[in-house]
Amino acid sequence: MLKEHHLPEVKAVYKALGPFDFTCEEENEFEEQERTMQDKFESRRSGNNYRGQINGNNRPDGKGFKVFPNGSIYEGYFADG
Repeated sequence: MLKEHHLPEVKAVYKALGPFDFTCEEENEFEEQERTMQDKFESRRSGNNYRGQINGNNRPDGKGFKVFPNGSIYEGYFADG
């Protein structure tokens, strides 16, 4: 679960930058593999929170959004974790 104290930071990043644009040339490469969508943030062993596509091994794979324990954010493409 995404920690409540990170929500203002996430909202500030979106206000400043806007959401990531997933419409790029690399998209076809990522769409060829089978994935499922994880709609809610899930805490990972690393302490990060992740929401997005996962592969059969439950690893981030494809389009996703990760919030690190220090509040840093990565939104983009993942490849097998």
